[in-house]
Amino acid sequence: MKKPFISIIVPCYNCQDYVDQTLNSIIDQTCKDFELIFLDDGSTDRSLIIANHFLKDSNIEYSIYSYKNQGVSKTRNIGIQKARGEYIYFLDSDDTIDLNLVLKAKDYLTKSKADMLLFKYHHKGTISKLDSTQTVLNNLEAISSFCKSEININMCSFIVKRSLIMDNQILFTEGARYGEDHELILKLLYHSKEVQLLNNVLFYYNCRPGSAVNSYTISRLDSLDSANRVCKYIISKEPQRKDLKLDLIQYFMGKVDYNISMFIQFKGYKEKELRHAFIKQTRNYLDVWLDIKTLKVQPFSKRRVRYIVMKKNFIIYYLYLKKRMELSRLKQFIK
Repeated sequence: MKKPFISIIVPCYNCQDYVDQTLNSIIDQTCKDFELIFLDDGSTDRSLIIANHFLKDSNIEYSIYSYKNQGVSKTRNIGIQKARGEYIYFLDSDDTIDLNLVLKAKDYLTKSKADMLLFKYHHKGTISKLDSTQTVLNNLEAISSFCKSEININMCSFIVKRSLIMDNQILFTEGARYGEDHELILKLLYHSKEVQLLNNVLFYYNCRPGSAVNSYTISRLDSLDSANRVCKYIISKEPQRKDLKLDLIQYFMGKVDYNISMFIQFKGYKEKELRHAFIKQTRNYLDVWLDIKTLKVQPFSKRRVRYIVMKKNFIIYYLYLKKRMELSRLKQFIK
């Protein structure tokens, strides 16, 4: 059997209302040089039945696997092991892709031989950023741009060489509930010799009802664990690159910033167990990555201080000050 150019890996868990749209966007690709690996992660709805119905009469190469629920990281790792394509693409079972994704990816990757191809995506009425004066980046340039939010990379907005994953043993951290996607992306960027940017929207993120964050739970702290792991991973391989360490600190602080914002927005501090876990883990990580005694912070509004003091949320104030440190001043404190 001819080796496909791209393996499209689609993990699925209870997406019966959306999986037909996802599969149609794959089946209708203008270039058929791909295989679809559909992995049902123990769905309790009709997702698997719908997938079988749509694919049985299609003209694409596909495989369907069904397992007991193991989580998306484990399921994607299974897909990686089963993939035969030269390149791998991950797609969630409630999102869709442009009908020319495979065609354009094959055209660009055949010419450039890049390790990764990044492209734009549509999310909540906006188009993601790929702001760069270059169309090709090396690994450290790509990491820097990602850490500074000059480029946005979603789990479904890149295609990567399968050999890059296998040769460097880069897999998803199983059991991680948040942040495992960025952890994998940064590792892939680091091991890439050439990253190509494609100025086309090829992926459409579906913000389905009920999928929006409406609470802050302890599991969300996993994103800090993931960020900590990948930052240490890269720094251990480039211990002399102070500029790289600064970029990674900026990335890590972005994760802290997001968690603090969510923690405040959804009033996580009202639950004692969650409050203690959040304070302990966030403070520990901040103490590892930043030195509060030597760094200056930006001014804090008196109105906000009064509110925090009145509510007796002193830890929020402490954390807020830490996350607002001027990153431009960090260079002199990096060891």
